[in-house]
Amino acid sequence: MSCRCTNIVAVAVASCVFLIIADTAASQYPADAANRTRHTIRRRLLQRRAAGVASSQRDECVREKRPSTDLLRLLPSPANADFHRHDGRCAYRYKQLNAAWAGCIAEPLCVGVVRDNGLACGGRQASHPFELRGGGASRGASTNAWVCGPRLRAVEQAEAEARPPPQVPPEGFLYVLHGGCAVRDYGCNHVLEMATSVASIRALPPPRRPIAVLSDGGIPAVWLRSRLGVDYVAALSVSGGEAIDDDPRVKKLRAYDQSPFAKTVFLDGDTLVRSPAVSQLFTLLDDYDLAAAFECCRVLYSSGKPYDPSGHLRGWEMQTGVMAYRRNERVAAFWEETRKVYLEKGGAYWRLRSSGEQGAATLALARTDVRFLPLPPSFNARPYTELQAAKVFGAPVYHGKELWRRVADADAPNAGKPATPEQLVRFRMARDWDKAARGVARHGAMEHPSAD
Repeated sequence: MSCRCTNIVAVAVASCVFLIIADTAASQYPADAANRTRHTIRRRLLQRRAAGVASSQRDECVREKRPSTDLLRLLPSPANADFHRHDGRCAYRYKQLNAAWAGCIAEPLCVGVVRDNGLACGGRQASHPFELRGGGASRGASTNAWVCGPRLRAVEQAEAEARPPPQVPPEGFLYVLHGGCAVRDYGCNHVLEMATSVASIRALPPPRRPIAVLSDGGIPAVWLRSRLGVDYVAALSVSGGEAIDDDPRVKKLRAYDQSPFAKTVFLDGDTLVRSPAVSQLFTLLDDYDLAAAFECCRVLYSSGKPYDPSGHLRGWEMQTGVMAYRRNERVAAFWEETRKVYLEKGGAYWRLRSSGEQGAATLALARTDVRFLPLPPSFNARPYTELQAAKVFGAPVYHGKELWRRVADADAPNAGKPATPEQLVRFRMARDWDKAARGVARHGAMEHPSAD
């Protein structure tokens, strides 16, 4: 079935949806009382106008079923919603499709209805499997959607306005944003984290490098550009294997090689850039294809151990939350091999473990000729990696001078007295780790090294 609608209605819906999204984005910025009043009046007028269009569509728009389709964009929950339950999403949840469709037609920002596994809403925790959604059409293995074509196309047209132009600077920072947000003003954790990370880049001294976001459509592109202050928002391609699409941890495997930049520094949304020294990541790409730090350690949940007994070095793996990489044939082959490794082992294998994309990327390093440079841990300062590595590995090999003397060091409590090499190692490691901890407390939290 298709959605029957006149061109006049389609244009009106496109205009209203675009303006409402733009007005919502504009209202996030601080304004004086007059501006706030003007925005409020304008928003209400647009809502009434959009509601009129929606009313005229009741007989014009026939719901179009799209099997194995998801609409990722959640509608902002109304102010009177119960935000203690599912971030207020129950306000747009229904038990029956017909009721949900009627609710969608009456809601200007709704483009369709999705059926999923349901949320417990209402009395006795009854399941409500139908939810109104606002766009972000994507393949969904376990979901079905019913859409109003003109509204969906209007939203997609508005999204196209925020996509990167053909000419993009040669280097920049990249984020990937998956999923929607039902909290008003898109105040979900993953959005707030990314906003904080982007702001930390903007606080760096010149040169100013562009920032791009690859989004699956769960958050409006217009809002991302205006609210987060990023330079480009690109639609994430939905092509890829089913197993990759179904595991949220590895959806990024389809995103990495879609960067608009020739030289990319990729950052997870929960990172904070503290120093202009991050610019060194761009410089090293003059000689290397790919750079990332490693972390300890991937966990096999069923083992009861803080690592993966079946993995190389107990799950020691490449940490993909901070990476620098070039756009060339070797890197493209590496990402393709990473996806292949993931699919060869299968989604069930990776879901039993704490990470999927990182393990696949680590194994792909051995199968390709990518020019890889391991980053110093400080360029991806994870709060637990060093401690976890000590727990998992201990210190299988120590590297230090004058163990042959078998005499305690001058700063040891038993200075000058006989000591075995093992006693010397234990003292030195405890001493040096203590110095490192005190150094971080004294300098590391405050010091911002230069880019040189």
